[in-house]
Amino acid sequence: MTNSTQETPDVTVGIDVSDRLTSFCVLDRQGEILEEGKVRTSPEGFARRFTAIEPCRMVMEVGTHSRWASKLLAELGHEVIVANPWKVRLIANSIKKTDRSDAETLARLGRVDPKLLSPVVHRGDEAQADLAIIHAREALIASRRLLINHIRGAVKSFGCRVPSSTYGHSSMRIVSWNIRAGGGARVEAIQEQLERWAPDIVGLCEFRTTPPSLRLAAGLREMGFEHQITTASPQLPSRNALLLASRLPLRRHSLRQAPAEPGRWLIATASGDQPLLVGLMHLPDVGKERRLAFMESIAKLTAGWRRGPAVLLGDTNCGWPILDEETPVFGSGTAAWLDGLHASGWRDAFRFLRGEERFYTWYSPNAGNGFRLDQAFVNRRLISRLQSVTYEWGSIEGNARRDVLSDHAALILDFIDSRSALPAAVLSAPASP
Repeated sequence: MTNSTQETPDVTVGIDVSDRLTSFCVLDRQGEILEEGKVRTSPEGFARRFTAIEPCRMVMEVGTHSRWASKLLAELGHEVIVANPWKVRLIANSIKKTDRSDAETLARLGRVDPKLLSPVVHRGDEAQADLAIIHAREALIASRRLLINHIRGAVKSFGCRVPSSTYGHSSMRIVSWNIRAGGGARVEAIQEQLERWAPDIVGLCEFRTTPPSLRLAAGLREMGFEHQITTASPQLPSRNALLLASRLPLRRHSLRQAPAEPGRWLIATASGDQPLLVGLMHLPDVGKERRLAFMESIAKLTAGWRRGPAVLLGDTNCGWPILDEETPVFGSGTAAWLDGLHASGWRDAFRFLRGEERFYTWYSPNAGNGFRLDQAFVNRRLISRLQSVTYEWGSIEGNARRDVLSDHAALILDFIDSRSALPAAVLSAPASP
């Protein structure tokens, strides 16, 4: 992407890229349409069509093809702007949404003020190649997990059980899951699901001191999660709280700027060859002032962090506007909080590895609209060890319901030994959130 100027250009071209055909719209300085058309989505098709246009401003949305397309157009001498579609509601929520209308909208926004498009810069070739290796390794981990789960299921059919184990001494798996209302009658199935995921550390939201939750905690101890910290209170057994359970020793911390919300925050060091801090949180879903106070505390806590490798995760009850919602719910305050964490060096783990991919971890019971509410933020000292991030819905064999175990999907993070860390080019390259 080249630097954009504020002066209204003589010609602006809006480009809406689809997998096979790309729509474009050409505007003059006055905003009148000079030409509209389609071109094949390929380097050859772009070169053939856009070489014939004198150097001008070209605007497209970030997407699968935007990296090579923007690079090619810039080499042809054009000023190229790559827009963040989820930050431009005018585009993403357009009532009349077609490739042709989107191309015109992009052209008009780019002609008036490129800042409206929240331009992004793509990673370089080397960083992109490194990231492709990371994604390939992530696919291998997912395949390995499927094989392990298959073996566990096959052995159980003979009345035997494979002992729980980690993925190896050079890796660590953390599972964060809102188990809904303490787990209830689902706790045995929840425990079995956790065993299939084979984590080293488990963080549970909506844990309670009710009998089902206590049975789950005892079951986790039997699985090897001997070290447990909870914010649940016996005096308030039905209050939603947190449980952090680990195969590694845990040491809880009391931080001065931590959220004051009772039961919804805890942070501890997981000891080992390469210790890290794990912060578990559950942002309030009611009460605007409560939520804002919690978010402000997290923002202050993360700014200027000096406590070493850390990950903060849990049910945040918020997400990126447009990208993490099927219907508009998240506002500018939420976006500002997430942008602030990003600026402080805390990366949204899912967005860091998955880019603009969509996944919804909770669906409203009435309208059925999806939202990504469960997140993990990894700081600079730990991001190099982040290997894979996935969301999975808990399941019971023979039951196809998505929410059979919980109304939330679990967040699964895999970290590797620092000696196998991500290349520096991937970490330093600017990218969309």
